[in-house]
Amino acid sequence: GKVKKRYKGGPGDRDLKHNFIVTMLKTKNGDIYLGTGNALHRFDRKLDNFVKIDLFDNLFVSSLLEDHKGTIWVGTHSGGVLYFNPETNVRGHLMNDPANKNSLTTNTINALFEDSFQNLWIATEGGGLCQLDKARKKITRFTIKNGLPSNFIFKVLEDNQQSLWITTSKGLVNFNASRNTPVVYTKANGLLNDQFNYNSGYKDEEGRLYFGSVRGMITFTPGGFYQNKFIGPVF
Repeated sequence: GKVKKRYKGGPGDRDLKHNFIVTMLKTKNGDIYLGTGNALHRFDRKLDNFVKIDLFDNLFVSSLLEDHKGTIWVGTHSGGVLYFNPETNVRGHLMNDPANKNSLTTNTINALFEDSFQNLWIATEGGGLCQLDKARKKITRFTIKNGLPSNFIFKVLEDNQQSLWITTSKGLVNFNASRNTPVVYTKANGLLNDQFNYNSGYKDEEGRLYFGSVRGMITFTPGGFYQNKFIGPVF
């Protein structure tokens, strides 16, 4: 098809502030948010331009998520996680505090995911995986000390059995948080390589999972293999 219109960054109040579009989100009510190299915007359909969200200044937006309450979660590089609810105007900020274990492990965020128990999972760059509970009060940290193969986490998905699948820089992890039992899959189990790629994963309507790596894509249906027999098709 034809390109109908191209939107470029500019100096105007209703212009994008950066041409590098990193992540996009369409909410349940149809709003479209764009995370760029330095700002967060909402697309204004009536005026055909963009509203800059006054949440922060000059932060690289790496990931966006709408949770079950309609709160928008914003993962950034160097600024941790910010959040706001467009209806209630509740907003806040999660950051690393070296003196507080109930904080993020690092402020560089790669991906965000809400599971079926309404926990929020925060994939970090070098700080492992952080779980923010349903009440949004307690952060639990999972790192190589808990059995993860790497602290560089790229994507989190949940299968139809409510088990998490996590991509890292050193393999694929099947993780049951309630039992804290990570099972790691690597080249020894049939993966083409152990290095996965940033924010690259998808679950289809039938429950099949797809993950992108630096050497292609793997796809599989969870639940039908053992650790030493898993061979994911590579594309």
